[in-house]
Amino acid sequence: MEPAREIQDDTASRRLAWLAPHRRQAPGPSLSVDVAVTIRYAFPDDEPSLRRLAVLDSAVTPPAPLLLAEVEGQLRAAVSLATGETIADPFHPSAGLIELLDARAQQLTGERRLRSGLGRIRRYATNWSDAQVRTRRPVPPDG
Repeated sequence: MEPAREIQDDTASRRLAWLAPHRRQAPGPSLSVDVAVTIRYAFPDDEPSLRRLAVLDSAVTPPAPLLLAEVEGQLRAAVSLATGETIADPFHPSAGLIELLDARAQQLTGERRLRSGLGRIRRYATNWSDAQVRTRRPVPPDG
């Protein structure tokens, strides 16, 4: 083998050996398969838990009726059947829970909803446009 080729192969091998421990691992499943998940309707006594979840998510509580996802008895996510807006606990994996909630909401309503984050984007866009309207100064009359 040519000396230049050997050096090139050796350099490539050393780079790969260095990269191996630094590579990002693919994310694991968002929920363990042995965790108990409950999907249920929200009741009036769930209001304090929903408010807490909304505060954690820096959002407002979505309008009723709501479906809730509980993991081992703790509220982790909620979706509005009316608007599709979601809130979730940002300190726990929730992508899988939101997918479950969206699938169940689709079964119950018969409607296919857009990505659940779209409701949040729509809400922020509405809030931003409302803020723009409120901050505009009145135009003085001609004269």
